[in-house]
Amino acid sequence: MKFFSLPFVLAAAFFLTACTNTNVVLLDESKKYAPSQSVQILDRPPEQPYEVIAQLETRGAVGKTRPELLQSMREEAKGIGADAIIPTEEGREQLQQGIIFNPWLGGYQTIGGGQVPILRGYAIIFESSKAERATTYRPRRTFGFGVSIDAAAFALSGYGAGAWVGKNRFRLFGEVYSLETPSVFLRDGFEDGEIEIAYKLDGDYFFFDDLNGLFFTAGFEYTQNSVGLQGTSARGSYDALWISTGIGYLWRIARYIHFDARLLLDARLTGEEEVRVGNGLFVPDRAAPSGFIGIGINF
Repeated sequence: MKFFSLPFVLAAAFFLTACTNTNVVLLDESKKYAPSQSVQILDRPPEQPYEVIAQLETRGAVGKTRPELLQSMREEAKGIGADAIIPTEEGREQLQQGIIFNPWLGGYQTIGGGQVPILRGYAIIFESSKAERATTYRPRRTFGFGVSIDAAAFALSGYGAGAWVGKNRFRLFGEVYSLETPSVFLRDGFEDGEIEIAYKLDGDYFFFDDLNGLFFTAGFEYTQNSVGLQGTSARGSYDALWISTGIGYLWRIARYIHFDARLLLDARLTGEEEVRVGNGLFVPDRAAPSGFIGIGINF
């Protein structure tokens, strides 16, 4: 859906402050173990026999604490069948402030910036667990599909829903929505703007995991719009085709429940350059931010 300045900035802040990712490098990819139910956090190597199965690196957003990084590291270690993790090194990396253009305020805004925490360590499996966990291993399912409701569209007096299907690190995402445009975000002299119906199709590529975590997205969107002239009953309508690119994050809250969000910058490919509304002339935007904030179910 098309975002306006406040929702867009809030969603951008979420991406810069909420994401924590753990990269896993297996030492021997030929060894596969079933996921473990629990993972210990150790401050030194255990006395019982064990094997190091992976190197881990967790990067959190600005303001994330060590316990939050440890939890992310622990969850990834469960997925590869580890019994414990041993954190070995902590560090920080300076994140420069980002800049976005706000077309409604007519200027640039800064977001983000600060120290990004980094935690590195090892994932280990006890020798006593290896045989059973190796025999019960099953290849991870890389195909999935889901549906979600767009909370941001409802917040703007509209509706919106999305559906997706994906395999490995690729996903196809479709969305339909409608919403009212608050008059404060329209050009002077116009009011009661609406995106009467919009259809969006995006292709997503996940950076770190199969159908989970941070992803790059690009696609197309078709919108039917209308706007009114202040002090009159006159309305004008126009269509537009957009091309979009941006980033997103899929967070699996539980086995069948997920949070799905994306931020994009849209550029208009086709559509009217000027729209006659009564005795006024409305000029549609050539570029605009858009996004999706969804809660849904997946299978």
